[in-house]
Amino acid sequence: AREQTVRRGPKEIRSRGRAVTTADYVLLAPRAPGASIARAHAVAGLHPAHPGLPVPGVVGVFVVPPDRGEPPPTPDQESLRSVARYLSSEVAPAGVEVVAAAPRYHLVRVEAQVVIDRAADPSTVVRRVVEMLDTYLHPLTGGESGQGWPFGGPLRYVPLVQRVLGASDSIRAVTRLDFVVDGVRVPPCRDYTLSPNSLIWPEGHEVIAEQERAT
Repeated sequence: AREQTVRRGPKEIRSRGRAVTTADYVLLAPRAPGASIARAHAVAGLHPAHPGLPVPGVVGVFVVPPDRGEPPPTPDQESLRSVARYLSSEVAPAGVEVVAAAPRYHLVRVEAQVVIDRAADPSTVVRRVVEMLDTYLHPLTGGESGQGWPFGGPLRYVPLVQRVLGASDSIRAVTRLDFVVDGVRVPPCRDYTLSPNSLIWPEGHEVIAEQERAT
């Protein structure tokens, strides 16, 4: 959002700045005094308020605060000001404008149906699958690395089916798995490409567990 963007001009950048790559901004953003930052993502030439327009001399830094149970985790204005100020004065080379902003979140609901052992408790299996989905799709604990869903990383159908299968030893098959992104259902068995530099927030999964039938 426009009101979540804080800008610091080149006049505040000192000549001692030594940033060489965007990784420097990512590494140092959590060190900003007074800021509560768990994760950052930097893009050269991107102004968060104008994502479709390349802007030379600008580094856009998206920041994610710790998850305090108020979805999705969004930085406050003071944290954004602190990150922009710190990166401008301590990291950015002269002539570079640092812009700090909150990331865009896509709300994702997974609808799944699984077949489980006859002896398994359906409610227990459902709980484990939902917990796995919430963890795997989370901006701070998600992704294959467990270090947070990658910024702009696509939702992939096959890996998610494999994750559901592995959520419980009692699961024998995944008979249905659908994505609903921002209220829109994705066609079956398809991957989904997020908007660039965005994240996922898992919300309201629907999981049905049916026991195997006797043969």
